[in-house]
Amino acid sequence: MSDPVRSPVAEEARREAVEQALVQLARTMEQLEAAVSAFPPDFDLGAFQAAWHSTVPDDRNRAMLVRSNMDDLHNLCQSLIDRSVRVAQDVGAIPPDRKTPAADQLYRQGLYPREAQLVMQGVVALRNSSQHEYWILRPEKVHAAVNRQRKYLPAFIADVGTWIEGLLTQ
Repeated sequence: MSDPVRSPVAEEARREAVEQALVQLARTMEQLEAAVSAFPPDFDLGAFQAAWHSTVPDDRNRAMLVRSNMDDLHNLCQSLIDRSVRVAQDVGAIPPDRKTPAADQLYRQGLYPREAQLVMQGVVALRNSSQHEYWILRPEKVHAAVNRQRKYLPAFIADVGTWIEGLLTQ
């Protein structure tokens, strides 16, 4: 069983980890936008499908860059959820609770809207369906998941970031 009281070093390390996660999330969102911009006018499904199924390595790489950033964004959001809840516990904003998933605790704070939950669950389902054999993924499913990420995750990330920054400045 872990000690609910954290040392100042552990608390500072957690805070730095959240700050780094927010920086990396911003970078990854920029990378995702750059990757989808290779399929104008606004991440065109037909162009994405053509690149996905292409035999030309450069075309295929453009499609895989979108998929890769989708995965990275998902993983970083999951890290932000976990780390932000731990920081909130460290500063006493949330009671220490290692049994309840961090996502559920964040939801209880009103910071994990249903749309963001569905986006995260959708990416997990998509990834699980392929068992990491990405060649069996359907490009239209990746396209839809990426569009949902682009629509719902920026506000979610900003809200969690603002919440954590507020807790850290109290």
